[in-house]
Amino acid sequence: DIPKPQRMTAKPLQVWLEQATSREEGLYRAHTQGGMSMTSMAQALGLSVSRVSRLIAAVEAKGKA
Repeated sequence: DIPKPQRMTAKPLQVWLEQATSREEGLYRAHTQGGMSMTSMAQALGLSVSRVSRLIAAVEAKGKA
């Protein structure tokens, strides 16, 4: 049997961004809830991985998650 989380189809990054109140929150949720890598998000948005990491860390620091 395949574990349930592995059977779920992943939402595209754009969906996470549209459902969030900010880009940072969308990135955070896509990474923590959607399992997207920072590398794949960075490539999709044309940003560096370090920039994506800083945006996610900013959300974590605010305790907004």
